[in-house]
Amino acid sequence: MKVNPKNWQTYVWIPARKFMMGCSPGAPQCDDDEKPTREVTIAQGFWIGQTLVTKAAFKRVTGENPMVAAWRQTTRSGISICCLWKARKKAATTSGSNSCPALRSRISHAS
Repeated sequence: MKVNPKNWQTYVWIPARKFMMGCSPGAPQCDDDEKPTREVTIAQGFWIGQTLVTKAAFKRVTGENPMVAAWRQTTRSGISICCLWKARKKAATTSGSNSCPALRSRISHAS
């Protein structure tokens, strides 16, 4: 393990090696993409973040709050963070109204 001084995130080394990937034969809760078990080769080792990127690390590297970056990205497509939150909440509770016309139109066109 080592800490990246730029973002203060902890990284772990994944060595080059071969391993078996997928569900164990007979395991009851396997998705189709986990079967059959197969040998996988990592040809070259690499460093990977031990955890998801934190908001603080994102801001240290980009200089921007990740919520602002997400808001900017979603508003480019005509869907605001507020609309996405309302849609998520509505789906979770199956009640309430969807007051986001951009999202409503995308949902109806996808059907």
